[in-house]
Amino acid sequence: MIKTMNKPYSPKEVGSRIRLRRDQMGLSREDLAQLSGISVRQLSDIELGHTSMSVKSLVQLVDVLNVSSDFILFGQEVEDNEMHQFVSDLLKHYDVRKK
Repeated sequence: MIKTMNKPYSPKEVGSRIRLRRDQMGLSREDLAQLSGISVRQLSDIELGHTSMSVKSLVQLVDVLNVSSDFILFGQEVEDNEMHQFVSDLLKHYDVRKK
């Protein structure tokens, strides 16, 4: 387990948060995989905590799930953070699905 930002990073907890948000949105694993451009197998492995995800996959999931990367990675939202807002604004204008 890696400690970052005073919060432990746990692939299993990351996967649990992704699955929780997916369930809240009423999406099947297949739906989320298709919307985010991630294979169903990879998404399954991420949700079960068997594998970590790439930055590209993280950005795609954050976009589809409409949550922050801070929530996915650490279970918390960052408030009043100018750098966080800057990065969020940049990601909104960058389509990671373009090749």
